[in-house]
Amino acid sequence: MKKNHQRIRRGFAAALITGLSGALFICSHAVSQNTTATTTTAKDPYIAVISTDGAYLRSGAAKTYYPMVQFQRGDLVEVVGEKNRWGRIRIDGPALSQAQGFVIYPTNESGHLRLAADGKTAVALGQLPVYARNLNTTDPSLCWKRICNVKPNQSIEIIETTTVDGGGGAPDQIAHRIRLPQQAEGWVSTAFISPANEAEVAIWRASLAAPNKALTTTTVAKDAPKISAPTTPSSTPSTVVAKQQQPTVAKTNVPETTAPVVAAPVATLPTPTPMVTTTPEKLVEAKPTPAAKELASLEDRFQKIRNPPASATELLPLRNLYAQFVAESPNSPEAQYATLRIEQLSLWSDLQERRQAIAALRNSTDTAANHNSSIRLALANGGDYVAVGRLEVSTIFDGDQLPRLYRLQDPSNGRTLAYIVPQDDISLTMMLGQLIGINGKKSYDSGLRLELIEPQRIDVLAPQQ
Repeated sequence: MKKNHQRIRRGFAAALITGLSGALFICSHAVSQNTTATTTTAKDPYIAVISTDGAYLRSGAAKTYYPMVQFQRGDLVEVVGEKNRWGRIRIDGPALSQAQGFVIYPTNESGHLRLAADGKTAVALGQLPVYARNLNTTDPSLCWKRICNVKPNQSIEIIETTTVDGGGGAPDQIAHRIRLPQQAEGWVSTAFISPANEAEVAIWRASLAAPNKALTTTTVAKDAPKISAPTTPSSTPSTVVAKQQQPTVAKTNVPETTAPVVAAPVATLPTPTPMVTTTPEKLVEAKPTPAAKELASLEDRFQKIRNPPASATELLPLRNLYAQFVAESPNSPEAQYATLRIEQLSLWSDLQERRQAIAALRNSTDTAANHNSSIRLALANGGDYVAVGRLEVSTIFDGDQLPRLYRLQDPSNGRTLAYIVPQDDISLTMMLGQLIGINGKKSYDSGLRLELIEPQRIDVLAPQQ
């Protein structure tokens, strides 16, 4: 009886082991199928080909982020993720070998980098942010998108070093234009990429293995042994890569004394030693768009009023010009930057209004009372004046791409009352800084968003103080 129980237990154990083995085989097969299916999804890294000329690698996953690299049709990239129909691209491969960014820090801060004697390389002494290069401008201060960090003790290649004006009383900045490290990433619209085929993937892998990550023409050394080609050469991955690259690789004339290149050498014979020649790649600068040129013009005017924004600076007119630019180019990459300028100028304008209110209170003293009495006397004796104030030049409307205008300021607080259109028969230059009364036509210009006066007669009411 005891032996029967032992046989039953042994039989049950064997059946259980057999069942578990079958279940484990089925599960492992299902897992392998799921793993295979997962690796083919768009969420996993894959090699893609750029399907159109002029596609941009942007600093963020939207058109509002500025471009950092311009692609050509057929360029190969590695997509490491996707988000909202944008592919996240690793900075790797020949198409991105010239991608650049900036490391920026104040001139009064030391200890960020250990520069080489020639200034072409450096080692980071701590973690430093890297900002993507903006193809729309040459000003490093407009490269605001942070895309990665340089790690401590990491070496970087420096292309150029410049000094940037800090502005607003801030210290100047040192800007190192560098070759982007491989940990950096950019974004390209999925409408401009498609998964690469097997041949293109082979080209990608070969390009990463080649020196300088660029496939180049090879020649055979003169002292290499002569090898006869087999009658029926077999196809190997190296021959597939060579055939795929044949249209783009320049031919090299091999001297008669050198041995022919063999696609698949016999295993018993030594392989010829190749000599690799490389051609330095030229960085292609993107042509500035009309929107970029207009934004650059606005930035030039902004630079004139930024150090620092005084109580009488023309902040509102400049803010209106930026707002008009955004309205005319809402979908351009420059529109987002202009929107930030609008917010900045709005903050400065609020501060300016507070300073003007304080100035108005302080000018209620006897000195300001003399000016106010002059104004009251002028208005009492000449009721036909359309405006009375102090004449000043305009920093924004200086005749360069925008019309030349003069400003009429409130003498008590510096607020701009109106803008004066210069006339041939009236010399406004001789009246600068003086309190004047103006007779003429006053109107509102909806394009410039300004109150304009076309003077017919101007009277000097008080001299400059």
